[in-house]
Amino acid sequence: MVIGIPRGMSFYHNYPFYHGFFTDLGIKIVLSDVTTKQTMTSGSALVVTETCLPIKIYIGHVLNLIDKGIDKILVPSIQSIAPKIYNCSKVPSSVFDANFAENNLKAVFQASSLEAFGYDRYKTGFRAAGALLAYVWETLKDNVPKFERIEPYELSEYMILDGSTRKNLELTETLRDKNKFGSLLWSIDKTKTNMGARLLKNWVCQPLKRVEEINNRQNCITELVEN
Repeated sequence: MVIGIPRGMSFYHNYPFYHGFFTDLGIKIVLSDVTTKQTMTSGSALVVTETCLPIKIYIGHVLNLIDKGIDKILVPSIQSIAPKIYNCSKVPSSVFDANFAENNLKAVFQASSLEAFGYDRYKTGFRAAGALLAYVWETLKDNVPKFERIEPYELSEYMILDGSTRKNLELTETLRDKNKFGSLLWSIDKTKTNMGARLLKNWVCQPLKRVEEINNRQNCITELVEN
């Protein structure tokens, strides 16, 4: 029997116990790979509503074990964590109140109604945006940037590629060396800014499904190339 153990959260505190316990039972242990940027990216993509980075990384390690073909993975139910081990920012539940979020967003966009922004269709998303805005105000104080628009983000608009597919297609890194050099992204990345590089990577990892959106993107690129 084989059990996979993610390298995250309380792993380094409890691994000696896990190792001794399962070894005495004759059970083989397989660990997830060490934390990389891909670990964070895959975990964040799956749990977009989670604000705690250690948890996102932990999910990334679970996905890594799944990609290894491990059937049974140890995911402890943590009831309490010793203080000062993790630093996860918390916000009060009141910031997710619908009226609170709506009033804050109206103030930001200087609008009397949010209907033009698609509020009726994405009420839950707007509540999340209001909570995020409250966090930005709290952390940046007087340096809050100016927001001009808000756009919905729907996973259904993109082709979903799991970790194994991305690896086998070598979209962002090679299968053997785990390097960008030689990957699809490397061959087409001529961006000049970090923002452009991140956008291109998102385009590669999340292909569009709607034909009209694909044509629109191609037309934009054609316009840039020819002019």
